[in-house]
Amino acid sequence: MSRKRKLRFVWIDDRPEREPMAENLGKTVNASVMFIDVKGKDVGAVLESLLSTKEQPNLLIIDHVLDKTSGASMTRTGSTMAEAVRAKWPQCPVIGVTAARKRKNVNVLKESRYDHLFQAERIKDHVHCIRSTAEGFSQIVALLTPTIEAIIELIGVPDEDRPAFIRSLPDDLLTDLSDDSLATRLHAWMRDALFGRPGFLYDRLWAATIIGLNERGFRKVEGLFREARYDGVFDSPERERWWRGRIKEILYQLCPSDGKQLPWELGRKLDGITRSDLSRCYASGESLPETVAYVDVHSSERHAMRLRYTVPHPEYPALLYFEEVRVMGEGE
Repeated sequence: MSRKRKLRFVWIDDRPEREPMAENLGKTVNASVMFIDVKGKDVGAVLESLLSTKEQPNLLIIDHVLDKTSGASMTRTGSTMAEAVRAKWPQCPVIGVTAARKRKNVNVLKESRYDHLFQAERIKDHVHCIRSTAEGFSQIVALLTPTIEAIIELIGVPDEDRPAFIRSLPDDLLTDLSDDSLATRLHAWMRDALFGRPGFLYDRLWAATIIGLNERGFRKVEGLFREARYDGVFDSPERERWWRGRIKEILYQLCPSDGKQLPWELGRKLDGITRSDLSRCYASGESLPETVAYVDVHSSERHAMRLRYTVPHPEYPALLYFEEVRVMGEGE
């Protein structure tokens, strides 16, 4: 990881054995990490003391389950503390950590109070995301005049996508840019929509599928599409993305179309691509799958598939300007 400016993190936890994790995180992301052990302490009083300091950190990490502390029960959860931090430091990102066995038991409402929630034991897998979250908040807060145009520049939206991109933004971002919670609101939308749903941006599987390749084949030609790579605010190797429009634009330059060929047909003409690099439908084995779908509604496993073997995913409502999230169905 490159040596950028040193950041200040605070980690609050009632498991002192996690202090080495905090130290390793600091070394990896070039941050000073103050670990606050609250085991056996009144965590509410500790937080009140922390929030009374003049200089807020660049990022706060809180254990989600603080059951080894004292004080009022309502203050002994990380999500409750996260709300208190938001009220005092609305421009400070908050990341929750929890034990692996407890991660699946965190309800949606409580998880939404964090900017991210990670398994503590796997914190090393998220160091790039943690650093980019802290830096991204700082970049947004540093905007002298927060305008939609300034935000678009931070994100690096291609010119041809800007009109649709602006229309896709939620109303609260369009109408209230001066509020101190802007960084939190923008990050949440980018995390859940821009990065979380295929549309303006594609992840590796979608990028490969749209040009007719499997992920191994895409790795062969990935360098050709470097200018389509997302490198704006909150960029992280842990969630690499490519601009959909730029992928197609570059593909059409490399493999001119006769007006009839679709992008998943043209990608097969790229130099170095062999039969084993071509994408096939997970459901049927057919060539030229046009979409990506989950294998079932309870799984996170996804594959390239022909559209006719998929149906809309019932847990993902349609979102204007974004691809429809689909799941494998019965087929025709």
